[in-house]
Amino acid sequence: MTAYAFDALNRTVSMTEADGTAVERTTLYAYDAVDNYVSTTDALGRVTEFAFDALNRTGSMTEAVGTSVERTTAWAYDAVSNLTSSTDAATWSARPMRSAA
Repeated sequence: MTAYAFDALNRTVSMTEADGTAVERTTLYAYDAVDNYVSTTDALGRVTEFAFDALNRTGSMTEAVGTSVERTTAWAYDAVSNLTSSTDAATWSARPMRSAA
């Protein structure tokens, strides 16, 4: 069974898999003051954090925060919020292709 807990704003703050068993695993979720989903902590204590720009677009995601394998993926947008680039932890970068319509 999977159990969920919610805060006063009805956002998921935890998910417990195999609830009530010996192999129970809980994942925690956190939000910022403007309702952006900012972090996850899994059952092993591994943290993933999200950062947002002034327009509340996801700017980056950092996985395994505070460990030797910490890695960040970053995204950039143009003035009308189109994704213009994505750069992963290995500094591999991609730009979306657009077709002439």
